Amino acid sequence: MSTSAGSRSALILTSGGVAPLTWRLTGKVPKGFKVGKTGLLIGTPTKAGAYRMTVTVVDSLRITAKKTLTLVVK
Repeated sequence: MSTSAGSRSALILTSGGVAPLTWRLTGKVPKGFKVGKTGLLIGTPTKAGAYRMTVTVVDSLRITAKKTLTLVVK
């Protein structure tokens, strides 16, 4: 994902799992970015750089999936 100035969003998709799902971002997350209950990653970039973060999703049976992503802000 590559972005420039202004609010940005991206939907992180999953398959399987038992609702409800809980989402978490860890690692180098740009200031102001978050992931919502539906897996929507949203925020407004304030500083250029490459941000490597891990998205973790846990279902109601406590089954966990993780994916590392790099967000590039220009």
